[in-house]
Amino acid sequence: KNRLKQLLQKNGYLVDFEVQLYRQDGAIIWTSMNVRSFVGEKGNLVFCEGTIEDVTKRKLAETALHESEEKYRSVVENALIGFYIIQDNLFRFVNAQFCIMLGYAYEEIIDTLGLMDIVHPDDHSRARDILENQLNCGTKNARSEFRVIRKDGKSITAQVYWSVLTYNGRAAAFGTFI
Repeated sequence: KNRLKQLLQKNGYLVDFEVQLYRQDGAIIWTSMNVRSFVGEKGNLVFCEGTIEDVTKRKLAETALHESEEKYRSVVENALIGFYIIQDNLFRFVNAQFCIMLGYAYEEIIDTLGLMDIVHPDDHSRARDILENQLNCGTKNARSEFRVIRKDGKSITAQVYWSVLTYNGRAAAFGTFI
């Protein structure tokens, strides 16, 4: 209430000001207000006009979405297998385990390295074909195995599970790396 009054006095209007209010039955609801104030000749508040919209359903949906995102983020970040997203031939997301398996820091991988940067040269053709097939043909799931080169130069064999998702509005390959 005080913040509403302070903002009105300062700006003379509010746009999409969200606040919780009590309904007559005592239930708490979320509202969005658009209000403008009218002041008299002496600078005193004469009246306010505007609209108040009940946005409780939207706020509850936002909260549920946030909780869901946090749950899945926690699962992926704490998994004991590597997760990745590849788009435009670059890793756009990897989890901590992926970094540990390859010996790179997150910042060394994201938007810098692509699949061909870690795949053993003898396996480039096969890995490239699988990636292109995933992205161009929309193949839902694939499993492959190829050698990758860790940052320290050691070669390891990885089982890679692939699928396709929409990431930032465009197709991307994602999956797990064991």
